[in-house]
Amino acid sequence: MYNCILYRITMRIQLLLLSFLPFLISSCSLSNQQTYQNNDCRVGVNLTLSGNAASWGNELKKGIDLAIHFYNDTCAKNRVQLIYEDNQFNARQAVSITKKLIEVNEVDIIISGYTPIVKATKDITNKFEVPLIATLTSAEGITDDLPWVFRDFVLESAYMPLIADYLKENTDFNTGTSLVINDDFGLDSKKYFTQAFEEKGGKMLSGELFDASTLDHRTKVNKLLSQNPDFILVVGRGSALINACRQISELDPNIQIISSVSINDSNIWNGLGAASEGVIYAETDLNTDNPEFIIANKLHNKKHNYQLNWVNIYGYSIGKYICEILYNNGNHKKSIQQALQNLNTQSLRGQLIMSDNREIISPISITKKIN
Repeated sequence: MYNCILYRITMRIQLLLLSFLPFLISSCSLSNQQTYQNNDCRVGVNLTLSGNAASWGNELKKGIDLAIHFYNDTCAKNRVQLIYEDNQFNARQAVSITKKLIEVNEVDIIISGYTPIVKATKDITNKFEVPLIATLTSAEGITDDLPWVFRDFVLESAYMPLIADYLKENTDFNTGTSLVINDDFGLDSKKYFTQAFEEKGGKMLSGELFDASTLDHRTKVNKLLSQNPDFILVVGRGSALINACRQISELDPNIQIISSVSINDSNIWNGLGAASEGVIYAETDLNTDNPEFIIANKLHNKKHNYQLNWVNIYGYSIGKYICEILYNNGNHKKSIQQALQNLNTQSLRGQLIMSDNREIISPISITKKIN
């Protein structure tokens, strides 16, 4: 059974004050469990923070910073040092940054994101036996045969079959087509959706591909619409995704648009305007009623003047469990690796469980955008 998630904001002062106390006690008790000779645990963060691909990297950073704020400031003991580096979405630069973080900064763990960056650096971190948490990447095989590499991000292989199941169980749609970006993200989305939808008795037409720089999709959209599909699976990022959905909606306001986690971004929703109405997509299942969320959301809103989004929550939850692991293991890399391998913790994204192949499993919701 799939639940549509409505955006909810709950703010009660009494709840805020009461809920902060156990979190404060928990954080302090963890930090006082052990004393280490080296009082600094260094976390290297190799992200894209400038340029056209910087949006998610900066949102992730804000979430990580918030988690470390809870850890370092609540108990007034700076045990975690964040070392940020901007790779500018350049794989060669990301390699240089990774070597610097390991050899010069001597970091105990690295966080990195985006498929091209992770692919270029994961073998290095594995060779030097420094744990790597890869996020914002859903390409297949990222962690294969690399015991020091872990991934925390939702995979197309997990949520695309859920969307396909939802359509077959809750609509009369039998025939679909696709307009997806021509990279691992788009091709994997199409692959796993098609497999699941056709296993359920549906039919997927051949579809069309586009490049990340494409802004005019109308010729391809007209070709797709001429096949009379019940829906179009649209997967992409940024302006290319906005234009694809808007042009589909303009050419056929009644066609159902299906999309991926990447559409759930305030800039994209604002860019789509009325074209966002009725879009069905997958999203991270957030518990916005959780007292911890209310506290974190208030602090984030005060600093950045907007509510926490799902990418912020990814950064926050990653930062939080890294803090917990460092509380218990200090800067002993092998112990950090083993703690990540055995990760099973509660978060604002639900229960996070590390699989045998070092992929975090977390809940996903299927949502329909209304009003």
